Amino acid sequence: MAISTFIRSTVLGLAAVAAGLATTSLSVWESLLIVCGGLILLTAILTFVGYLLLQKGTQPLPEQAVEEARLAAEALRNGD
Repeated sequence: MAISTFIRSTVLGLAAVAAGLATTSLSVWESLLIVCGGLILLTAILTFVGYLLLQKGTQPLPEQAVEEARLAAEALRNGD
């Protein structure tokens, strides 16, 4: 819910920026080009940050997986 609200407000904000730029001496296509360039830059930055966060994560250890499987099987046998 919060993400969709954030996306909607971002889109409306960018539309407002484009409209504001269009009212200046720039033409409409120049205003939209500036906004589109900003979106591309924002996408590149967020993609890079996401990539770094994925690289920081660690692989699950096999010992943890085996222990969880044993606990799950035990819980199923006991009816928990």
